[in-house]
Amino acid sequence: MRSKHSRASVLLTSFFIISLFVLLFLATVAYRQLLTLNQSSRWVSQSLMIGLELERLLSGLKEAESGQRGYIITRDTSILKSFADGRKSVYHSFNGLKQLVKDNPLQEKYLDKIYQQIDQRFFLLDRGIKLSVSAPALSDTFHRHLLKGKITMDVLTKTVDKMKKSEQELLLTREQKLANDITITPVKSLFLVLFSLLVFTFSFFKINRDVKQFKKANDQLMLTNKAFAHAEAIVGISNWQLNLDTNEMVYSDNQYRMLGCEGRCFDPGFENFLEFVHPDDRRYLRSEWEKTINEQKAHSSLFRVIKQDGEIRFFKSIGKLITDSSDHKIIIGINQDITELHLNQLSLEEKNKELKSSNAELASFNHIASHDLQEPLRKIQMFISRILERDMSFVSEASKEIFAKIQSSAMHMQNLIDDLLMFSRATRSDQPFEKADLNLLFEHAVQELGPLIEEKSAIIDKGDLPRLIVIPFQIQQLFGNLINNSLKFIEKGTTPHISIHAEMIKGKDVPSPNALPRKRYWKITFSDNGIGFESQYAEKIFVLFNRLHDKSVYSGTGIGLAICKKIVDNHSGYILAESVSGKGATFNIFLPI
Repeated sequence: MRSKHSRASVLLTSFFIISLFVLLFLATVAYRQLLTLNQSSRWVSQSLMIGLELERLLSGLKEAESGQRGYIITRDTSILKSFADGRKSVYHSFNGLKQLVKDNPLQEKYLDKIYQQIDQRFFLLDRGIKLSVSAPALSDTFHRHLLKGKITMDVLTKTVDKMKKSEQELLLTREQKLANDITITPVKSLFLVLFSLLVFTFSFFKINRDVKQFKKANDQLMLTNKAFAHAEAIVGISNWQLNLDTNEMVYSDNQYRMLGCEGRCFDPGFENFLEFVHPDDRRYLRSEWEKTINEQKAHSSLFRVIKQDGEIRFFKSIGKLITDSSDHKIIIGINQDITELHLNQLSLEEKNKELKSSNAELASFNHIASHDLQEPLRKIQMFISRILERDMSFVSEASKEIFAKIQSSAMHMQNLIDDLLMFSRATRSDQPFEKADLNLLFEHAVQELGPLIEEKSAIIDKGDLPRLIVIPFQIQQLFGNLINNSLKFIEKGTTPHISIHAEMIKGKDVPSPNALPRKRYWKITFSDNGIGFESQYAEKIFVLFNRLHDKSVYSGTGIGLAICKKIVDNHSGYILAESVSGKGATFNIFLPI
């Protein structure tokens, strides 16, 4: 999932890209507008130039006519220079007009007519000069020639006027367009400037804010680095980096402290670090390092180091391969001082061996208790029974009392062995868990105790019990022991009344500091009307072989409730007892769902 800062960065990048395209678009529009304005200005200038050249053309014709008249009147050949200059000026203006109207077909047509009329006019002017030499100035021939020249000049003037009028209309249109372009161009330029100013202003504030955030992040990073360095010293770890492309290595400051150095007592590098490794572990560590280089991945290694003061410590090294923004392959890793953990693990392994040996001895004891111990006990009970059946009439009263005590002790021994076997089976928590109906398990426990319940005329009130994932035979044994306990510790002449019910509660309502607050539990409550006990014995009654009453008054081995607690512990639950002497007892069982 992208972070908030990442989304903001994407939005900002998108904004700047869009702004860049908008600026380019506006700049293009403004540039095209300037080109249009320049073109409109050139068109207006062109129209003005056409009008000016047309005036120059007429002026040149008039100058040529004046030169002709002056020569005819004075016969002074020097005046013909004015005639030649007029002709030259006319054709020069014509060539200028030809360039100016080349993009206007209508004006080109007018100009073609003007060219023909100019040629016609200069032909007549040249002939008039020749006629003035051969014919009298007032002759009809000369007069007709002058009239023809005037008509040609009038036609030429009308054509020029038409061309002027057409260009004047075009000039008006171009001036209007120029005026519009002059009005629009500043608006577009102003919009471009304002938008640019807006983007630059936003960029300034954003960059300024980013600089502040960068400074804040940099300060936070420095604080984090200091905190991390402090945490490294507390936890007993150091970090290192290996650039596989440049073979450069970096250690954190705590690496040197873990080796007993003050400051950077050696240059970062595997060979220099290897000097601190125990000689017996160097070959192994070098092999692991070569694997790291060749396979380009870090291996978990456990080795010994010798600090500068000669103390031997156990180090564990592990890392991970990453690729940075420049595509450099870098292995980052940590070295951890696990001396205490390693020694504790060795101690734990030793204790596990002892526990396995103890379990083996317990299994051997179970076998002995269930076979070898019970076999002579059964024979003792059998021989006592035979004596009581066949020879009791020949035994004295004192001997009968002794035989009765022997029989009682043998029975107690039998019960003790049976209870120890039951406790041994309850101690094993490796039995399979399965979903079971606690109502059925309770009924099975009641059936096993049926004769005793009938003998005591006990009343049992049971509510609905849940279905839970449990070790079925252990829960049935738990129910049986609690019922048996209630039937056993009852005043003579009192009818036992046992009630059991269940409810679901939250972990925070379980009266145990180890209960999980967010977990749910089934609270199963056993209550009876027995002799009870003092509240200070509420925990001691679950201790193995602990008895609150003399066995001559209330039978028992002191194992039953210890078995109950062991079974509840196997189910990660809790069992608590509440009682007031003479007013019965209540056992609350809390089993997690």
